[in-house]
Formats: sequence, structure tokens, C-alpha cells
Amino acid sequence: MVEAEVSEYTARMRLVRSCSLTFALVSAFLACGGRGVNPAMQGKEGMLSETAIAKKCEAAKEGHDRPFVVEWDATDLSSFESAARQRTLFVKYEGCSLKVLYECRDPNVVARFGAYGPPDFTSGTVQGFDIQNQGELYAKLPLGAATLSGKLEEGEALHLKYFVSGVATSTRESIYRNELASAGGCDGATHFVWGYNLGAFELDTRSKTAAEAEGSMAGVGTAGGKGSREQSAVARGGDIASCSTQDQRGCRVPIRLSLRAIRS
Repeated sequence: MVEAEVSEYTARMRLVRSCSLTFALVSAFLACGGRGVNPAMQGKEGMLSETAIAKKCEAAKEGHDRPFVVEWDATDLSSFESAARQRTLFVKYEGCSLKVLYECRDPNVVARFGAYGPPDFTSGTVQGFDIQNQGELYAKLPLGAATLSGKLEEGEALHLKYFVSGVATSTRESIYRNELASAGGCDGATHFVWGYNLGAFELDTRSKTAAEAEGSMAGVGTAGGKGSREQSAVARGGDIASCSTQDQRGCRVPIRLSLRAIRS
């Protein structure tokens, strides 16, 4: 009888130790920041997350036919400028994604769908805005949502400063779907680039506290200077400093597109 009780006691102690060890391991994992698998990978919850993002992008696209392209790198800007010198360009614009379809053209008649005239240069001024949350990001820079949302999640704010020096527009006011039937590389085309603004831009990150403080000072008429706030460059296009000089060669980068839907 005594031996049986001892054996039962020993078994219970082993079970207690096992449970304690498991609890300790789970606690340590959570304490180190473990949050399990990314929600985007967790079945139904992940599907809901992706659906929510898709809805945000679709809502952002509605009425947003003049998107900024400040997330383009130097290669993207160069490719666009080079092709725009020859012909009107087409894009596939869906939600938070815009793809320039460089192959969408008539190989026999380069400017069959029109071309962009010489830019009309204007006297501009430096403008800008802050982005402090996901809602503002999808509303103001939907094309950069995928790459820039992480900055906001890290507690930073985004600030876009830009200067518009001119605009180039296509010789075509509208383009119809049946016109593209004989052209190659136009599958998926939703819009054509009717025009694009030229200029320069600077996209930076800064602490949300600094951005809010600067916004408050601007609201009472105090100019916000750089001061001691911490900020870092995210993207650059052209040279804003050159926009106020006679030599504006550094102020002619495509920064914003004017899109028109392809008609049925």
C-alpha cells in the first residue's frame, strides 16, 4: 500500500514539473516578443486581414486618378521619362498597385495613341503634407502603402515635400478599348497616362511627436524649422533646391500622374 502511494505521488510530481516547464517556455517565448505566426498566414484571420487591406486599396483608388509616384526609384523614373518622350503610356491600376505597361504600343506606328507635348513650365512653390496613420497613408500615397506602412507601425510619421515646375499632357483626350485590340502588350490595361507633373520631391520620416508639434506651430502662424528633430530620408526625386533657380534641370522629375480610364 505504501509503495503504491509513493508511486502515485511520484507520478503526480512528474506531471507538475512537466506542466511547469511548459508554462515557463511559453512565458519566455511571449516575453521575448513571440507573437506566433503572422496573421496574414493564419487561415480565416489572415484572409480577413488581406480582405481589409484590399478594401482600403479599392477605396483609395476611387476618385484617386492623380496618384503620386514618389515610391519609384531612379530606374523607374528613368524608364518612364524615356518612354514618355516617344508615346502615350498605359498602366494597370488596381488598388494600391500601378504597373506601367511599356509593351502596350503599336510596333508599326510609335505614336498611334498620341504623344506628350513639350512640358508647360509654371512658377510653382514648395508644398507638402504629413502622414501619421494608415488611413492617411492609403488616402494620400496609396501606391506606397505596401512599402511605407512599416514606418508608421514603428511610431514614425512621413513628410512629403514637393515642388511642381510644370506639366506634360498627351495629344489624346480619350482612348477606347477596341483601339488596343491590334496592339501588343496591352492585356490588363485599365488607364492611360493623360498627363504627368514634373518637379522634385523629398520624402522623409520623423517622430510623430515632432510632426504634431510642427503642425501645431504652423496652425498658429509659426514656421516650422528643422530644429533638432530627428528625420531620415526615405526617397528623393530631383533637387528641390534647383527649383528656385534659373537652371531647373534638377526640377523635372515625374512626381505625379494624371490617369484617365480606357473607355469601352
